[in-house]
Amino acid sequence: MPTNKKKNNKKKSPPPASQQSSASPTSMGSIRFSLERLEESLKKDLDISPTSSMKYWRTLPPDVDTAYTMMQSGAELVHSTSTKTTLLTKAASTTNPKDVAAVQQAAQDLLKGCQCLATGAMVLCNDDTGCGRPVRSTSRHATRAVVHACLVLMETLEKLAGPKKKKNVGAPETGIVWNACDAITKLPKGNRAACRRELLTYTKECNETMQEFQQSIDNQAQSPPQDGSQEGEDTTSWQDFLQGQGEEYQSSEIPVVEGCLAVIKCSRGSMNVTLQSCECLGQVVEDEQSGQDERQSVLEWMTQLHRLARDVGEGMTDLGAVLYAPLDMSSVSQQAQSQTKRIVELHQFVLEQSKDSQAHTHLTEEIQTLSSNILKAVQCRCNQVLEAIPQPQETNAATDST
Repeated sequence: MPTNKKKNNKKKSPPPASQQSSASPTSMGSIRFSLERLEESLKKDLDISPTSSMKYWRTLPPDVDTAYTMMQSGAELVHSTSTKTTLLTKAASTTNPKDVAAVQQAAQDLLKGCQCLATGAMVLCNDDTGCGRPVRSTSRHATRAVVHACLVLMETLEKLAGPKKKKNVGAPETGIVWNACDAITKLPKGNRAACRRELLTYTKECNETMQEFQQSIDNQAQSPPQDGSQEGEDTTSWQDFLQGQGEEYQSSEIPVVEGCLAVIKCSRGSMNVTLQSCECLGQVVEDEQSGQDERQSVLEWMTQLHRLARDVGEGMTDLGAVLYAPLDMSSVSQQAQSQTKRIVELHQFVLEQSKDSQAHTHLTEEIQTLSSNILKAVQCRCNQVLEAIPQPQETNAATDST
């Protein structure tokens, strides 16, 4: 009898299913918490200083090259592990310790990939690496996109760890992670590539804005006059709606819009001047015969020029936003003058303020001529906008009529 009791004591009943299935959700919750903390740290640690000067141009320093390699490795690990984690979570049995351990390991690898990616981005955002604002901005946004996509995926998989599973849950979130990782592989590497991409993006936005509003003016000029029939009015309004033209310009507004489009064209020209200037001065930076002081002076000049060009690009967006019919003449006047001021500051910097810098001696005559022409043109176009804006009737006109 005693021996039977001992044998019976050795037999232990399995733990309840609720206790066994709690391992995977708990692990998912801890990984999710770590990702949340990582995302918060990225918001604080990846602050972009507007005054950070570039310290290199085309050739990547070793620290910068290593940082990009870390980001690439982290993105590849996240890309492969996100699929693995999703598949294992769907197929795993919450009562099987091996399945639970496999899911936990895959989720842990996903976190490691995000940490590796964030470390590389933090290195690029360090002042000692000499990366300018475009490099820091692109790496910051791309890294946060990956971490946030992984966070959303873990929140979804945490729900999947329960007894009720659905086939399609997790697939869309995994696709978002893939897209975010692919964006890491397409990041422009170095100051030259990042600056060019940002300037070309602003140039593209200028072209699209000019085409959009010019097409609206042309379509309005070519549209046949309405005959007053109800059917014709309904058809015209429906076609306008399909083309995004719910409102038409008044005859007095068209010259104002055309003048603003000319200012936007000067904005595009300013991007071209900045691109040519940076390419011209970049040769000085890469020249081995250039002294260290000369290189740093040129790089500081290029940093300030790019900052002015970025202000012009953002101001162009603000100007385009107020050109939709019907026009608010007060807002149009304000934005047109503000944008003209930004453009004037950029070209004055190229033509006048840069004479004391070593960078000015390396600018070609073609660049300076182009900059001078844009400076003259934008002031004329701004005056054209202000003259085309209808002025309110003066109160003394009524007095004279009496």
